Amino acid sequence: MSSEIEETRFNIIHEHERTRESITEICSKHGISRNTYYKWKNRYLVQDINGLKDRSRRPHTIRNEKVTPEIEQVILSLRLENRFGTARIKFRLKKRLGVSLSSRTVYRVLKRHGA
Repeated sequence: MSSEIEETRFNIIHEHERTRESITEICSKHGISRNTYYKWKNRYLVQDINGLKDRSRRPHTIRNEKVTPEIEQVILSLRLENRFGTARIKFRLKKRLGVSLSSRTVYRVLKRHGA
């Protein structure tokens, strides 16, 4: 066993075989949910002891910035020159540039620039 965490999880998922207690009782005793118990058990069955290690919750990918400075300028010019609202700006961006932004994103850009 490589660490205390994996050893503890290993013991919890095998406790049912040793004691014949119900999974609910085991989970309650250790303060974990049944979902967590089965998540650990399935990982153990697939990856052996390595499946019981802590995993990072960090996203695997980070979305690229949707609103470039050029798009911000188009949004601001549509607002200032034509007095368009967020819905119409969103529609024009899609029609002219093929850029699909939510009304909320357009609103945030306008708010950030005080427009």
